[in-house]
Amino acid sequence: MIGKWKDSKGTFKFLITGAVILAALLVLGAAAACIKQGFGDIWEDGRTYPEGTTVNGRDVSSMTRADARLSLDGAISEMLGAWSVRMHCADGETLSFTASEMRVKTDAEEVLKRAFGGGDYTLSYVFSKEAVESCLKRRCGGLGTPQEAGELVFDSSAHPKGERFTVTEGKEGSELDTEAAAALIMGGSTDFDAPMRSVPPAAGVWTEPPTLIAEYETSFASGSLAAPNRVYNIKKAAELINGSVIEPYSILSVNEKLGERTEENGWKLAPGITDRGAGTEDSPGGGVCQVSGTLFNAGLLADMGVISRRAHSRMVSYLPGGLDATIDTNSIDLVLKNRGSKQLFVFVFADEVTDVCRCEIYGEPLGKTVEIKAELVKTIEPSEDEYILDLSLGDNECLEENPAIPGSRYDTYRICYVNGEEISRELVAESCYVMHPRRFRAGRAYYARMTENSAPSPTAEPAPIRTPSPTETPSPTETPSPTETPSPTE
Repeated sequence: MIGKWKDSKGTFKFLITGAVILAALLVLGAAAACIKQGFGDIWEDGRTYPEGTTVNGRDVSSMTRADARLSLDGAISEMLGAWSVRMHCADGETLSFTASEMRVKTDAEEVLKRAFGGGDYTLSYVFSKEAVESCLKRRCGGLGTPQEAGELVFDSSAHPKGERFTVTEGKEGSELDTEAAAALIMGGSTDFDAPMRSVPPAAGVWTEPPTLIAEYETSFASGSLAAPNRVYNIKKAAELINGSVIEPYSILSVNEKLGERTEENGWKLAPGITDRGAGTEDSPGGGVCQVSGTLFNAGLLADMGVISRRAHSRMVSYLPGGLDATIDTNSIDLVLKNRGSKQLFVFVFADEVTDVCRCEIYGEPLGKTVEIKAELVKTIEPSEDEYILDLSLGDNECLEENPAIPGSRYDTYRICYVNGEEISRELVAESCYVMHPRRFRAGRAYYARMTENSAPSPTAEPAPIRTPSPTETPSPTETPSPTETPSPTE
């Protein structure tokens, strides 16, 4: 007769009890397996080898595994000490390696386990592929010949948009094939020629010639811009900058390239701007700012960073407002930065046939079109005329010191386009050009009338205003004009 469960609670209790018993049996089974393994090892350590059992010719009969291991220590040491590898290199050198260097071992433990079955056994060498290759790399890193990278050669002669660059091919090298050498060693070879493999030429920085990414030129064809000494200084400055290589994220300093502008350093006297734009004066290196201004514009078009740049105190005739860049030895500098991950190559030259100063910059293609735009923000009209007392002049004599010069302010932007669409607009420079009123040097009486706002006497008409001759040197003044800090010469 089949019985029935009285209720569902009894059924549930039965199921829970069964699950607990099953889990306990599983745990006990796992524990038993571990215990069996542990006792098995202990039992095996206590076993002795049958009669007639030998390992490497040594009789281990009636020995336990521990005793047999001790008995074989000498044989194992002798075996490992006798092991060596000789590898012959192409240059005639032979490299030798020991078991200790390559962490070679024997299979003694495995053999001693198998030997409980009785019989004759021989030990073998055991290698670690990683250990062998590591030793080979450590000892043989200098084997073979180094590969050579392709080289970029450029021509910096003064020819616009010329083929300036040549990329030479690199040379293959050779090195030890560590995997092949390791396979020979682990396969039992103990005397062999070093297996070598070729190494392709190292990848050069440039595999294709750099691209012309920016160009700009200014003219020195007319007027005072064409003065021989000034043109000489422009040519000298261009030659010192020409061929400059700007490494990635590095700078180009014009003052560092040109050095101190002195006559002792070969610079000639030429007109430069003085008195904050009110006058000019011959100074060594006059005219070099035309080179820095040309470079400044080319640098903007090449997407270079502007670390340092200052406008002249007054606008210059060879560049629009906002696009010039003055420099002065040891003080004011034009510093541009290569913001890209590849070198930039700068070429500058003064062409006396076309009367232009030209700058070209080569590098990696920009992937965009760059435009420079200088916007006039404000014009400052000259203030009232100023008079300076000059005791060397006659009482009623007046001499013009400088004409009226308007001032202005410009903001310069770099605008970038991709497929004709503007993607960025960057304010790269602010330029302030100083306003100058018309100034006169006047004799005592003329000065008094003009500064005291007294009407001239009917019987004492002032002498006509005249312009100083080129050889005339102003005398010291008794009353200075408003305080001004002289600007550096151009």
